[in-house]
Order: sequence, then C-alpha cells, then structure tokens
Amino acid sequence: MKNEHSEGFFRPDGHLTEDGAALYVDALKLDRTGELPGTVLEHVKTCETCKAEVTGLFSLLADEVYAATGPHPFFDANPHPRRVTPPVLYRIAAVIVAAIGIGVLLYTLPHRPEVSQPGKSSVATRSAPDTVGQPTEQPAAPTKAAESRELMAARFTESPELEDLMKSSLRSAATDVQSPAIGARVSRGAVFRWTSSATPPYELVVLDNRDRVIRTYTTSADTLLLSDSMQAGLYYWKLLGEGNLLYVGKILMR
Repeated sequence: MKNEHSEGFFRPDGHLTEDGAALYVDALKLDRTGELPGTVLEHVKTCETCKAEVTGLFSLLADEVYAATGPHPFFDANPHPRRVTPPVLYRIAAVIVAAIGIGVLLYTLPHRPEVSQPGKSSVATRSAPDTVGQPTEQPAAPTKAAESRELMAARFTESPELEDLMKSSLRSAATDVQSPAIGARVSRGAVFRWTSSATPPYELVVLDNRDRVIRTYTTSADTLLLSDSMQAGLYYWKLLGEGNLLYVGKILMR
C-alpha cells in the first residue's frame, strides 16, 4: 500500500478532517481505495460517524465524472523528488555567471535620465471601475495546476462557519428568496430572485466552501442572472442591502 502518511487527515478527536473524508471519496470515485493510507481506510470501516460523512459526500458527487481530471494531488504525487544531476547544475551555474556579467556591463554603460514632459506626471493613475450591474474584479482565478493540487471532493465539503450563518436569524430587512433553493443544483444561467424591504442597490457575493470570495455583483434589480462559469463544487452566496446581510444560501454548481 503506497503513501502511508496520513498527517492532516484526522482531527484531534480522532475523526476524519474534511480533507480526510474528501480523500476517501476521491479514492472511491477513482477506484483507488487500495492506495489510501491504512489508518484512513481502517478508520472508515469502524467509525459510523465518518462512514456517514463519506457516504453523504459521495452522494453529492454521484453525477461528477473524474475521467477528465489531471494527476491526483495525493495518489499521483511523487514521494521522491527528482534529484538534479551535476551537468544540469553546471549549466545553471554558467547561466547565473553570464547573467551577472551582463548586469555589470549594463550598469557600467552610460545612460540618459528620462526627461519629464511639462504638464505630465511620471506616476500612472488608475480610476476605479464602475461595478454597478457588473461583477467586481476579483483576484486572478487559480490556474489548472493550482486547482489540481486540491482534493477533488474537497470542493463539495460544507463550511461549518457558513452553515451556521445560513441557519441563524438575520437581524435585517425582511427578505424572501424565491430562487435558488438551499442546496439546489444549478449551472450557468441560473437566476437569483428575491424580494426585500431593503432599498436597492443590492450586493450579491458568491463564496466557495472555503469562505473565499469568488464573485461579487451589484444590482438595483431584484433578480440576477449568473452568467459566469465556475468549476463544479459547493458554493455559498450572500445578499446584502443597506450595508446589512439580508440572506445566506448555498448552491451546488454542476
């Protein structure tokens, strides 16, 4: 059995962490349970709590196809990093020496200082974008290489903090959400629709299951069309108005 290292897959109380449960589900989907750490495999066999968590997570992924995914971050990880051979080291050293030589040469060459033109500032400025009715710019999306390092089933585990917030009573304006329903399976083109006594504009924030903001929209209407594509997974969304949190829901992206 390969890769017996199970650090990070167990909580202090002895049960599986979210990543531990996600790893087990990945193994089931990929038919690679024989490659799980022995401690994880044996624990799920004997623990009804973790077995129920794995079963529930697996059911959420019933329609997800793993065939097109890349190398798995755990099962296909190389436990023995490739060593750099001496000839490669020599070539790297030669490149470094050459780069230093070129740098010294450029430094010693005479250069003309940049002349500022009258009436023009040398510091570039940027105006803030108008975000009304448009998604606010978010940090660059993770590359496919970065996404491949995340356990596939981990995108479907629930966030305890957001689950608690979703179930709590919000002290704000009366708000009724018609769609989507809590836990609904949606895709690109889904419509968010609500009524609220709060005065527009409204802000709709989409978060992943790790509480990271994925999209932010601002609208003066009481409907919003989800026109952006997002990878399959569990997402939460918040509706805000007049500076208050009006509603928290969750959706499953296909």
